[in-house]
Amino acid sequence: MRKLVVGVLFGFLAAATAAWALEVTFPTRSKAQARVIVDELGNVLFGAMPAKVEVTNFPAAPQGGSSVLKDANGTIVGVLLSVGPVASIVSIIRSVGSLGVLINATQFDLRAAIENSNFYYESNNCSGTPYMLRGSSFYSQSLLVGSTLYYVSGPATPRDIGSFRDSLNPPEECNVQTYLDWPTHPLATLDLAQFVPPFHVE
Repeated sequence: MRKLVVGVLFGFLAAATAAWALEVTFPTRSKAQARVIVDELGNVLFGAMPAKVEVTNFPAAPQGGSSVLKDANGTIVGVLLSVGPVASIVSIIRSVGSLGVLINATQFDLRAAIENSNFYYESNNCSGTPYMLRGSSFYSQSLLVGSTLYYVSGPATPRDIGSFRDSLNPPEECNVQTYLDWPTHPLATLDLAQFVPPFHVE
């Protein structure tokens, strides 16, 4: 009889051990929170295994106008528009007057919406007021030169262009070319040096 009881008890323990060894798979983007029940002295009850495990989904990445990007001083840079596929880059909209200027951002820097484009000038030596040739967009496109953000500030107007240069090149690298009645957009500027990294979303 004793052998039978010991055998049954061993069977129960083996089954319990097998149950604890089951693999638990959590949903993507989930976190596990373990809670251990203790007595008045802080001793863990029910052995060393947690008595309860809760699975909580991570909140979705913030989208739309409900969140803002702030700098290290708490200054609002802009309203969150979208989050990149790996969440390392976000797109924000900064209101400047009646315009919404599109800016990209990481945790440590602010970037233009367009990496590279041409500046067009009415002069033949790339001096004077720069203009930009861009298609229609709901938000003002932007280019970054140093810490100065150039953004489209108005609709395209036909202008006689005498020269252009790549926005990434210095002013002296000028291309002399005549374009008559070229539809170009006026630009305004914003100094991004006023915002102090790191940046965060709230």
